[in-house]
Amino acid sequence: MLRLGFSKCMVYFLCGFLLLLISCQKDIIESNESIIPDIVSNEFKEGDIILGEQIENPYSLKNMQLAYNSIASRNRLKSSVELQPTHLYVRFLPKDTAEYDFLKADTTLMLFSYPLDYELSEGEYYHDPTLSSNQITWQYTKVLTDYISQIFNTKL
Repeated sequence: MLRLGFSKCMVYFLCGFLLLLISCQKDIIESNESIIPDIVSNEFKEGDIILGEQIENPYSLKNMQLAYNSIASRNRLKSSVELQPTHLYVRFLPKDTAEYDFLKADTTLMLFSYPLDYELSEGEYYHDPTLSSNQITWQYTKVLTDYISQIFNTKL
């Protein structure tokens, strides 16, 4: 009797497995959307990020040195040190999708399509209004000071 129960369970299990296997199908999602948003004009569209006021970077070397000097002046530190940068805030302007893909493939970079030193409105896309609509927009990030880019159109 125990053997018959086990056989019944196996049959139910196999039927369920086959039903599951047959009912599954691979859905291929077709997308006409590019990784890079298609910007047709420099006019504001719904979903665009609008830059607000430029904000001061509290982590700038100047601000860090002022804070360090303030602490040092109260004799809380044994010696005075001139701080050196460890990272730089940069922007890259890829000339084509190959350069853009090259940047995206660099796992040391966290790229943003909008400047990080501005207040932002809610939105999903930003395209620098100084660039033509068919050009890839600036890509903003931080890099180590000794980072060497193979993309030459870089600004600090």
